[in-house]
Amino acid sequence: QEVVLAALPSLTGENVIVSVASDGWDNSANAGAIGDSKTVQDASRLQLDVQKFLNNNNSFPFFESTRNGIKTGRLPSNVSDLFVVWKK
Repeated sequence: QEVVLAALPSLTGENVIVSVASDGWDNSANAGAIGDSKTVQDASRLQLDVQKFLNNNNSFPFFESTRNGIKTGRLPSNVSDLFVVWKK
């Protein structure tokens, strides 16, 4: 989630970033998060300061507020984390 949060200020246009833990748990109830231009717009509308959340290593409540957290529940494997970046 922190990687996605850190990438938000750099997202432009139709870029998308996704980060997901394969065990369904990223040190919180979220398995990860997805970020795109809508996430940036929602954060602005909600007056969420990305840098403040980053400084506090507190990405979970940020993505709870923007509703961009990925919830899968616990999964039976823990192979690795998956990162996907789509840039148009």
